[in-house]
Parts: sequence; structure tokens; C-alpha cells
Amino acid sequence: MRRILLNIILFLLISILLMGCSEEINYYDNRYVIEYENNNETIEMDGYNFSVNDGVLHINSNNNIFEVELPDKESTIRGFQLSYNKQYLSYDVKAKDGSIKVYVISLETGDVINLSDNIGYGSDYDGYKRPHGIAWSPTENLVAFISGSADNARVNIYHLEMDLNKQSHSASFAFEDIYGLKWDVDGSSLYYVTPSVNDGSKYQVYKTEILSDDYLGGSAVEIVEELTQKEFMKWFEK
Repeated sequence: MRRILLNIILFLLISILLMGCSEEINYYDNRYVIEYENNNETIEMDGYNFSVNDGVLHINSNNNIFEVELPDKESTIRGFQLSYNKQYLSYDVKAKDGSIKVYVISLETGDVINLSDNIGYGSDYDGYKRPHGIAWSPTENLVAFISGSADNARVNIYHLEMDLNKQSHSASFAFEDIYGLKWDVDGSSLYYVTPSVNDGSKYQVYKTEILSDDYLGGSAVEIVEELTQKEFMKWFEK
């Protein structure tokens, strides 16, 4: 009888320990990310040069020189990110009227896609912590970005090498705010931080599984972690 009681106690202790230990998430760390502080600055990232002058983005990429017009002459770029194979560059722009636009440009052809208008449906949400409003998959030319409007933010996805009729661009529910997003290292899931629905002083990390073999779309959604203010700030440093 005593042995049975000890086994029960041991089982309960192990169960409690397991419930208190969440699995460590292995986030993808894209080293090709720059927060752009000054429009008058020329920056270099792994052999690429970027600068803005009089409302025009200048890109020098492996002897290819591209000039891309921004929404207006007072537009400010918030950050740059390269895709995993450096074929594409994404950047988010704040226009004179305060709207936010997210773009992707091919560094081989110079073709530009306005994701905010074509995929994000004219969104102007700017509540994310830059440069964490955009995230490239670590395994394919698949980009995720935060879009929407005030009190109605969501995560959208777009695959540069898949037919549009095979893509569902929504990858999250709508939230009051989404502060940043990241991929895991194998590119199977997106993670994003929102205000906690239970405690106004805390934050929740959501996970969306992404399917991209024959059809692009978000699958299972779940809350995987709750963060304090201190943990919230550290999340952006991981």
C-alpha cells in the first residue's frame, strides 16, 4: 500500500513539473534584417546597398541598380529584410498621410509588389514593433506581414513562387494589436505576439501552422505562451 501511495505521489509530482515546463521554441533568426533610422543614410547589407533620396528608393544589387518610387517624397522606410536566398527584398514604408505600405521587390528583375494593397487590402496598421512587422520563411520565398487597421490587426502570408489561385493569405484571427511575428527554424509555423485577453498587463504568443506544399494557408492556431512585460521585451531579442 505504501509503495502504491509513493508511486501516486511521484506520478503527481512529475505531472506538475511537466505542466510547468513549456517546450522551448526554436525561432528562426534572419540575419538579413535592418531597421532603417534615417532616410538620408546609405546602408549596406551583405553586399547590397540601399538609400532613399527625394522619395525614391535606390537599390544597388550585384551590379543591378533599381530605382523605386515611394508613395510620396516625405515617405520614410521603417526597415529592410532579405528573403532566405536573397532573391527578394521586403520593406515597409510610412507615407505622409500616416498609412503603412509593405512592398517586395525582386532583386533580379526589379519587379515590385505592393503587398498592403494587393494582399493586405489597403491596410494602414502600424502598431507593430519594427522591424518585426515582416518575416521571411527560412526555407522558401514566403513572406508574412502584419496588416489591417486600428483594433483590427492580422497576419497575412504571400508566396512569391505559387499561383495566386492556390493561396489563402490569412494566417491569423483579427486582434486589437499584433506587435511582431517570427518563423520557427523549419518554416512550418508562424508565431506572433498579441495583448493577453485575460490580463491587460501581459501578452500572449500565438502559433499558426502554415501549409505550403500544394496550397498556401494557415492551419491550426493555438496559444503557446503567456509573457510578462519583461518577457515581452526579450521576445524581440530572441
